[in-house]
Amino acid sequence: MNIQNSIPDVFLFDVERKDGRFILLRDNDHLLRRFGQVEFRELRAGENTPFTLRVVADEIWSVIKGEASLSLMDRREGSPTKNHVMKLTLSGEEPQSVLVPFGVAFAFTAIEDAQMVRLATHQDQAHSQDETLSYEEFASLFKST
Repeated sequence: MNIQNSIPDVFLFDVERKDGRFILLRDNDHLLRRFGQVEFRELRAGENTPFTLRVVADEIWSVIKGEASLSLMDRREGSPTKNHVMKLTLSGEEPQSVLVPFGVAFAFTAIEDAQMVRLATHQDQAHSQDETLSYEEFASLFKST
């Protein structure tokens, strides 16, 4: 991770592999205060998601197979890194999870076919202020990161 382009509260951490299992998150990791939704997601190589901006929900994403890049933009009012962007690569070969805090817009692009797990503190459509933003609208901001 490029520290110069880092966004506070985005937290990347290793996933434990144990006896053929991926341990994605534990209560004693102290990353989510509540639970709202869990999702399994597949993306084909070259496929991307729209940018998602959650106003209340924190999300943890784990790539368990394949590889995907994650583009993030801080949209939080009053944040010292408002409008800063950063990009991470997550791989099932060296599994890690990332905490995406509320107020940070994000999108995935599959580098190769990818399988991902998402944990969110609030279920989808729980907050009318959540936004789905066009990938193309923001993709150009990440060319140099």
